Amino acid sequence: MTTKRSAEIDSVRLFCNLLVVLLHASAAFQYVRHEGAEYWFWSFLCGGFAPVLLPTLFFLSGYLLFRNYSNAQYGRKIWSRVRRLAVPYLAWNVLFVVVYLAFAAVVPRLATRVAQFGLDTWSGCLDKIVSLTIHPIDGPLWFVRTLFVFALFAPVLDWVFRKVPAWGLAMLCVALVGATALFPGQAEALKMTYPAYAAIAFITGGGMAARSFDAPAFFQRHRMVFLPISVAAMVGMFLVKAMVGTLPPVVTTALTVLTIPLLWTVAKPLTRLLTARWIQEWLAPSAFFVYAGHFLFASTLLHTVAPLLPRVTGVLTMLCLIFVLFGTALCVLAHRVGRRIAPRLMRVFDGTL
Repeated sequence: MTTKRSAEIDSVRLFCNLLVVLLHASAAFQYVRHEGAEYWFWSFLCGGFAPVLLPTLFFLSGYLLFRNYSNAQYGRKIWSRVRRLAVPYLAWNVLFVVVYLAFAAVVPRLATRVAQFGLDTWSGCLDKIVSLTIHPIDGPLWFVRTLFVFALFAPVLDWVFRKVPAWGLAMLCVALVGATALFPGQAEALKMTYPAYAAIAFITGGGMAARSFDAPAFFQRHRMVFLPISVAAMVGMFLVKAMVGTLPPVVTTALTVLTIPLLWTVAKPLTRLLTARWIQEWLAPSAFFVYAGHFLFASTLLHTVAPLLPRVTGVLTMLCLIFVLFGTALCVLAHRVGRRIAPRLMRVFDGTL
């Protein structure tokens, strides 16, 4: 793999880690009326554009896992993911539980969450920390858990990639989409744990890597096809949801899968933007910490400032920018200070063990 292509992969991954902050800036919506151009602008950014990060990251994770994969490497690859995924997953969830319990007596919002999550019992705490099916207390980390579980099945998928032709893999992905139509209740229940689109994206990325397919270059080479399809799927899904409220799981799954190529088609300009020196020195080393920690730092900042601001035009923009810009900056600052004060401990939280 060339340096340029590696830079594009790193840039897309970094951009996705930042997009998750934009995704959860929708927490600001609870402080404003859901109407007007300002609301719909931020609603599209947070709920229409930002969610493309999830299928993109699942695709990338499958692609990287099966690039030059062999079963002889299975133990090493899983151990690597234990250190980079499982350990931070547990550490962040333990931290969140401790923070919720420690400050629930003085912060009403946290007291509500303690009751809502059942943190007043040992079993409730454990469910939010180690369960494989219950949504983790640090919400964004459901992706990390799902990715780790998918990686455990690498030998099975490796066999599939070697034995099943490309058209067979395509039919498998179609079957997964079809399953969401046959079992919509189960698909809805799994949307924040093991959604069908995540499996499809992971299998697609892994299958392309197993066949030594240069996926980023392929999507860029055919961007005149993939870009309009992905944009249409993204915008269409947002508009239909805005009009009717909810969509059947089979529709959301199919449209989400179609957004997989979107960021890859613009990987070159993203790379030019994100390889700026200050981004590489400040943002890039803190990317995982921002991904996992913004639910604590950015959310605390938002809910501290929001009650102090008047409900006027422009307040939503202010709140979203506070969440995204100042929240991200706070995460980066906390990470850098942590690395200076307790570098070994910080490696537990930033996925660099």
